[in-house]
Amino acid sequence: MSLYRLFLMRHGEAGWAKDDFSRPLTVSGRRQIKISGNWMVEKSYIPSLTLCSSSARTRETQSILRRILTVASDHQAITMDSLYDSTRDSIRDALFSKSSSSDILLIGHNPGLDDFVSWMCGVDSSSVDALFNFNTGSICVLQYALENNAITFGSGHILDSLHP
Repeated sequence: MSLYRLFLMRHGEAGWAKDDFSRPLTVSGRRQIKISGNWMVEKSYIPSLTLCSSSARTRETQSILRRILTVASDHQAITMDSLYDSTRDSIRDALFSKSSSSDILLIGHNPGLDDFVSWMCGVDSSSVDALFNFNTGSICVLQYALENNAITFGSGHILDSLHP
Protein backbone atom coordinates (compact mmCIF):
# COMPACT_ATOMS: atom_id res chain seq x y z
CA MET A 1 0.00 0.00 0.00
CA SER A 2 1.45 3.36 -1.03
CA LEU A 3 1.43 6.25 1.40
CA TYR A 4 0.89 9.82 0.27
CA ARG A 5 1.39 13.19 1.93
CA LEU A 6 -1.07 16.02 1.69
CA PHE A 7 -0.35 19.60 2.71
CA LEU A 8 -3.64 21.37 3.44
CA MET A 9 -3.41 25.12 3.81
CA ARG A 10 -5.92 27.84 4.50
CA HIS A 11 -5.29 31.13 2.71
CA GLY A 12 -3.77 34.03 4.64
CA GLU A 13 -5.85 36.70 6.36
CA ALA A 14 -7.95 38.54 3.80
CA GLY A 15 -9.18 42.11 3.59
CA TRP A 16 -12.45 43.34 2.18
CA ALA A 17 -13.71 43.74 -1.38
CA LYS A 18 -17.04 44.14 -3.19
CA ASP A 19 -17.56 40.38 -2.97
CA ASP A 20 -16.05 37.50 -1.00
CA PHE A 21 -14.43 35.91 -4.05
CA SER A 22 -12.31 39.02 -4.78
CA ARG A 23 -10.91 39.59 -1.28
CA PRO A 24 -7.10 40.14 -1.35
CA LEU A 25 -4.62 39.20 1.37
CA THR A 26 -3.81 41.81 4.00
CA VAL A 27 -0.25 42.68 5.03
CA SER A 28 -0.73 40.32 7.97
CA GLY A 29 -2.02 37.61 5.62
CA ARG A 30 1.06 37.89 3.37
CA ARG A 31 3.25 37.65 6.48
CA GLN A 32 1.38 34.49 7.61
CA ILE A 33 2.02 32.85 4.24
CA LYS A 34 5.72 33.74 4.33
CA ILE A 35 6.02 32.17 7.79
CA SER A 36 4.19 29.05 6.62
CA GLY A 37 6.22 28.82 3.42
CA ASN A 38 9.52 29.13 5.29
CA TRP A 39 8.35 26.42 7.71
CA MET A 40 7.58 24.15 4.76
CA VAL A 41 11.09 24.70 3.38
CA GLU A 42 12.69 23.99 6.79
CA LYS A 43 10.72 20.73 7.00
CA SER A 44 11.41 19.81 3.34
CA TYR A 45 7.68 19.82 2.64
CA ILE A 46 7.91 20.59 -1.08
CA PRO A 47 4.79 19.72 -3.08
CA SER A 48 4.86 18.00 -6.44
CA LEU A 49 1.45 19.46 -7.33
CA THR A 50 -0.63 22.39 -6.05
CA LEU A 51 -4.43 22.51 -6.16
CA CYS A 52 -5.78 25.97 -5.42
CA SER A 53 -9.20 27.52 -5.02
CA SER A 54 -9.94 30.12 -7.67
CA SER A 55 -10.56 32.98 -5.19
CA ALA A 56 -8.23 35.99 -5.21
CA ARG A 57 -6.87 35.32 -1.70
CA THR A 58 -5.99 31.67 -2.41
CA ARG A 59 -4.34 32.52 -5.74
CA GLU A 60 -2.29 35.21 -3.98
CA THR A 61 -1.36 32.68 -1.28
CA GLN A 62 -0.22 30.24 -3.96
CA SER A 63 1.85 32.92 -5.71
CA ILE A 64 3.72 33.80 -2.51
CA LEU A 65 4.32 30.13 -1.69
CA ARG A 66 5.61 29.35 -5.17
CA ARG A 67 8.37 31.95 -4.76
CA ILE A 68 9.35 30.67 -1.30
CA LEU A 69 9.22 26.96 -2.08
CA THR A 70 11.16 27.28 -5.34
CA VAL A 71 9.29 24.28 -6.70
CA ALA A 72 10.64 22.32 -9.64
CA SER A 73 10.13 23.75 -13.10
CA ASP A 74 7.75 20.90 -13.95
CA HIS A 75 5.60 21.65 -10.85
CA GLN A 76 1.99 22.04 -11.82
CA ALA A 77 -0.41 24.44 -10.10
CA ILE A 78 -4.07 23.92 -10.91
CA THR A 79 -6.74 26.48 -10.04
CA MET A 80 -10.09 24.81 -9.33
CA ASP A 81 -13.46 26.55 -8.99
CA SER A 82 -14.72 23.54 -7.01
CA LEU A 83 -12.38 24.42 -4.13
CA TYR A 84 -14.15 27.74 -3.51
CA ASP A 85 -17.00 27.16 -1.01
CA SER A 86 -15.60 23.65 -0.74
CA THR A 87 -16.97 20.77 1.26
CA ARG A 88 -15.13 17.65 2.33
CA ASP A 89 -16.64 15.91 -0.72
CA SER A 90 -15.40 18.52 -3.20
CA ILE A 91 -11.94 18.41 -1.58
CA ARG A 92 -11.92 14.60 -1.75
CA ASP A 93 -13.04 14.70 -5.39
CA ALA A 94 -10.33 17.24 -6.30
CA LEU A 95 -7.69 15.04 -4.68
CA PHE A 96 -9.08 11.86 -6.20
CA SER A 97 -8.78 13.38 -9.66
CA LYS A 98 -5.03 13.69 -8.94
CA SER A 99 -4.61 10.61 -6.74
CA SER A 100 -1.50 9.36 -8.52
CA SER A 101 0.42 12.44 -7.36
CA SER A 102 2.25 12.40 -4.06
CA ASP A 103 2.95 15.42 -1.88
CA ILE A 104 -0.02 17.52 -2.97
CA LEU A 105 -0.53 21.03 -1.60
CA LEU A 106 -4.19 22.07 -1.49
CA ILE A 107 -4.94 25.73 -0.73
CA GLY A 108 -8.53 26.35 0.28
CA HIS A 109 -11.11 27.65 2.72
CA ASN A 110 -12.99 26.83 5.87
CA PRO A 111 -15.18 25.19 7.01
CA GLY A 112 -14.39 22.60 4.31
CA LEU A 113 -10.76 22.15 5.36
CA ASP A 114 -11.63 21.53 9.04
CA ASP A 115 -14.29 19.02 8.07
CA PHE A 116 -12.04 17.22 5.56
CA VAL A 117 -9.20 16.70 8.08
CA SER A 118 -11.63 15.26 10.63
CA TRP A 119 -13.13 12.95 7.99
CA MET A 120 -9.71 11.79 6.74
CA CYS A 121 -8.67 10.99 10.32
CA GLY A 122 -11.87 9.04 11.06
CA VAL A 123 -13.64 11.63 13.19
CA ASP A 124 -17.27 12.47 12.47
CA SER A 125 -17.14 16.25 12.71
CA SER A 126 -20.93 16.50 12.71
CA SER A 127 -20.96 15.07 16.24
CA VAL A 128 -17.79 16.65 17.67
CA ASP A 129 -15.62 19.70 17.15
CA ALA A 130 -13.26 19.54 14.21
CA LEU A 131 -10.05 17.59 14.83
CA PHE A 132 -7.94 20.45 13.43
CA ASN A 133 -8.95 24.11 13.32
CA PHE A 134 -7.53 26.04 10.39
CA ASN A 135 -6.69 29.61 11.31
CA THR A 136 -5.69 31.79 8.37
CA GLY A 137 -2.32 30.68 7.02
CA SER A 138 -2.41 27.35 8.88
CA ILE A 139 -0.99 24.17 7.42
CA CYS A 140 -1.90 20.61 8.30
CA VAL A 141 0.26 17.80 6.95
CA LEU A 142 -1.57 14.50 6.52
CA GLN A 143 -0.33 11.08 5.55
CA TYR A 144 -2.84 8.79 3.93
CA ALA A 145 -3.25 5.56 2.01
CA LEU A 146 -5.52 4.96 -0.93
CA GLU A 147 -7.99 2.14 -0.44
CA ASN A 148 -9.18 0.62 -3.71
CA ASN A 149 -7.66 3.68 -5.40
CA ALA A 150 -9.87 6.00 -3.34
CA ILE A 151 -9.51 8.39 -0.42
CA THR A 152 -11.77 7.07 2.33
CA PHE A 153 -13.04 7.90 5.82
CA GLY A 154 -10.27 7.30 8.35
CA SER A 155 -7.54 6.69 5.75
CA GLY A 156 -5.20 9.40 7.07
CA HIS A 157 -3.53 10.86 10.12
CA ILE A 158 -1.94 14.17 11.02
CA LEU A 159 1.86 14.17 10.73
CA ASP A 160 2.57 17.83 11.44
CA SER A 161 0.98 21.26 11.56
CA LEU A 162 1.62 24.97 11.90
CA HIS A 163 -0.52 27.90 13.03
CA PRO A 164 1.49 31.02 12.10
